[in-house]
Amino acid sequence: MHSKKRTVQYISRQLQIEPEAAFLILIYNKEFDYLNGIGSAIKTKHLSAAKKCLKNDDAFSEHKTDNKKLKKQDSRIDYNFNNSRKISNNIQYLEKNEILNIHFELAKDLRDSGDPIYPMGVKDGDLLEGAIFFPQTSYGGIYKYGTIESAAAATLYSLTQDHAFHNGNKRTALVSLLVFLDKNNFYITCGEKQLYNFVIKVAGHNLSKDKKYYPDKEVYEILLWIMDNARPLIKGEKIIKLKRLVQILKKHDCIIENNGKVIRKIKSKFLTTKELKTNIPIKHETQDVKIDLMKRVRKDLKLDEENGYDKDRFYGRVEEQVDEYIEKYRKILKRLSKF
Repeated sequence: MHSKKRTVQYISRQLQIEPEAAFLILIYNKEFDYLNGIGSAIKTKHLSAAKKCLKNDDAFSEHKTDNKKLKKQDSRIDYNFNNSRKISNNIQYLEKNEILNIHFELAKDLRDSGDPIYPMGVKDGDLLEGAIFFPQTSYGGIYKYGTIESAAAATLYSLTQDHAFHNGNKRTALVSLLVFLDKNNFYITCGEKQLYNFVIKVAGHNLSKDKKYYPDKEVYEILLWIMDNARPLIKGEKIIKLKRLVQILKKHDCIIENNGKVIRKIKSKFLTTKELKTNIPIKHETQDVKIDLMKRVRKDLKLDEENGYDKDRFYGRVEEQVDEYIEKYRKILKRLSKF
């Protein structure tokens, strides 16, 4: 068994280098191709070379200036995190205030349930900061998780495993994943049972039969699941429940009649009142409103992007999205509290 003193993480801390940065530096050298993450052990015969490589400031600079070579070598970084899907130059990461809002909105919504988040609040600020910036890990301008799916995987992993909150870490992590995907125009396609089982496996380190776990392997397993169970939204639309759509339309001053007709009154450029009408052929408030119907309703009522209503303006703030996800996945959140 390898000694812990030979791992990338241990040696990088000895040399006062960030572990993730040290890992990226080493795997650009073919001699260290066998490394799979910061928990990987460095072979005894390579220890001196590894330390020399990390101490040498020029060890990485030659690659940093050669973009073509850098991109070519980047393809084998950490289980090919960035080769699975298109690299994104505009990933919308979750900020600290958003994650805190998610946690406290969950606590507020579940306060009167049989499974409240208590005690709520941050247990360790450093762990929270680490979890927030983990999906943004980079070195020399290269993002380790450069696709939306891989950054989503890193987000779920870090918030689930770092335990930055006193309670409700798994529930906060799940809703944060959903909000992150939504911010980046993706949505989950699987059923509630599959989603619950997935989060339980993530929390219990049971994503694979291989019990030799380290962070990079676990994040990669999460990435594979997300690739199979998440899809891009069509022009910013998303599937929501009828109950939520009614709430959104009322917020935009629409009148919803019992027969499913919707009326929105607007002022024309001549200051006359114009009535816009549409209909929603769904009766049960728990039914999903499909994307094609959402597009038609928004177009009919001039609440679409062409009329200045982008996704955020139409669907609302993060806090409102959290309420939507709590409502949709209430059973899952309740079951997670038991685990």
